[in-house]
Amino acid sequence: MLEQSEQLMQTGPAQFTTVWQHLADPALTFFGLDRVTLFPNSMILVNAENTLHHAVDWLNPATINDYIDDNDRHLDYLKKVEQAKEPVLFNEVELASSNDFVLQKLYQEGACLHYIVPLSLHGERWGALASSMFKKTLCNCSQPSTDIEQLKLIGNLWLSHWQHAKVLSSVSENAPSRTADHHKVLKLSPKQVKVLSLLAQGYSAKQAGKMLNLSPRTVESHKYRLMAQLELHSPMEMVLFAVRNHLI
Repeated sequence: MLEQSEQLMQTGPAQFTTVWQHLADPALTFFGLDRVTLFPNSMILVNAENTLHHAVDWLNPATINDYIDDNDRHLDYLKKVEQAKEPVLFNEVELASSNDFVLQKLYQEGACLHYIVPLSLHGERWGALASSMFKKTLCNCSQPSTDIEQLKLIGNLWLSHWQHAKVLSSVSENAPSRTADHHKVLKLSPKQVKVLSLLAQGYSAKQAGKMLNLSPRTVESHKYRLMAQLELHSPMEMVLFAVRNHLI
């Protein structure tokens, strides 16, 4: 865990996926598993571009798109992933007898063990990790002594760095230089910083005003002055500026 954390902390957003693929290998070996899928915090984002996948060398590194059915039969599995409150284990017998489209397909491909592990951050559900063990040629599949808490820990570590890398990538695209941002931030008063932070988090002028003991009209006035001062042209740009400069 320490080695993985150190490597991920030193990895830039553009290199995250490549480094993660490299780090996933020893993790799969440690947990005695053959394939892993990391789901984001919203099932709306579930597709090949917004889920991470890795498998051992001899196994097909399937993506979520390989399990999407034209008749939407895969939705039952995605509900399991989204709604699971505790880790769920499907052994070979359960996979073989399941009516779930995805679990059936996994079994047909040779899976004999499948985990769905919900991931949480700050007390809120924000993603999930799914992993499988497959039968090798002429080999039996025995359940590994996987420590679920350790599996959750590595899943949260991966998801934290992945989501952070995605945010940094999105706010850095076509963004001004950090030096230009830095000079703008230094010119803001403490009250302006607080107003910017609250509005960027999605609070209304009324809510922010109540928290800062200001009238909604005063908060709105601060907002428009901030946007002019920071050369921002939309509320979205204001949010990106706040994220980029660690104001939220």
